[in-house]
Amino acid sequence: MSVYSEYLAMQDRNEALTSDFQVYYRGVTWGDGDHELVKLDIFNGAEVRSNDTDLPTHHGQQFGVDYASGRAVTMEVELWSDTAEGLQVRIQEWLAATTISEIEQPLIIKLPDWDDYTDKVAIDVRPRRRSGPVIEVNTVVGHMARASCQFWATDPRLYSESVQTSLLTQAESSGGLTFDATPDFTFGVAGSGGTAVIDNTGNFESWPHYTITGPITNPSIEITDQNGFIWTLSFNGTVGTNDELHIDSHPRNRTVLLNGSASRYFWLQDPNGWRYLEPGSNQVTFRGTTAGSPTLLVEYKSAWL
Repeated sequence: MSVYSEYLAMQDRNEALTSDFQVYYRGVTWGDGDHELVKLDIFNGAEVRSNDTDLPTHHGQQFGVDYASGRAVTMEVELWSDTAEGLQVRIQEWLAATTISEIEQPLIIKLPDWDDYTDKVAIDVRPRRRSGPVIEVNTVVGHMARASCQFWATDPRLYSESVQTSLLTQAESSGGLTFDATPDFTFGVAGSGGTAVIDNTGNFESWPHYTITGPITNPSIEITDQNGFIWTLSFNGTVGTNDELHIDSHPRNRTVLLNGSASRYFWLQDPNGWRYLEPGSNQVTFRGTTAGSPTLLVEYKSAWL
């Protein structure tokens, strides 16, 4: 299992979200009866970061490329209990889950059987603005408090909650390796001759993570986009037998680590070769010089905006 997979496996998440529109965040499930989810505003879209510029002596603007900024996620809940003591526990859970955090953590949503999405989607957020809880003192059927929180995600994408993977080898046969994987990992078919087609089932670009296992010299990873252009990450170096080169392609990370710790970013030949996985099919090719049996493990999540 790669460092990326181990990180994902360690994230605090609930595998028991069974009802539609249940939400899990920081140890608490909302929509389970004690924590009723009243409102979830998550499909409002990301804020747009415009690069249009004003024409200094004319009407109008010069056209620029728009990019997505962060995304706000708002959740309103009702906290229920038969006793005052139980309500106190619910309130303490809410306050703990929505307190200020130095890191973003996955908020996971169970969706209905919608064609355009996977069963569960996740977005990394941190609390930004909290309201309540306001206690309803005259509730006949039990003790209840209302509360809301706005979360902020610096990465605006909704991701499939499970990791998808594809294994490529340089062998002509389609054989691969055997993995001891947990159920939240979906494995693709091993590539034949160093090439595989990888499917991003979302509607937006997703940046993959790569793990190259040696022995191999001067490895390269090619992505052929849907216009036929080939984007190439080439590395000038040698990955030894059973060594691993971990490559995180996300623009806010962009790391190349030998065995998960020693930077080998200086091996990178062309910094313009980074490429995301487009929505739909993506052809990935693994090349290099070797006398052994190196592999390339591609790990990714389908993404929506």
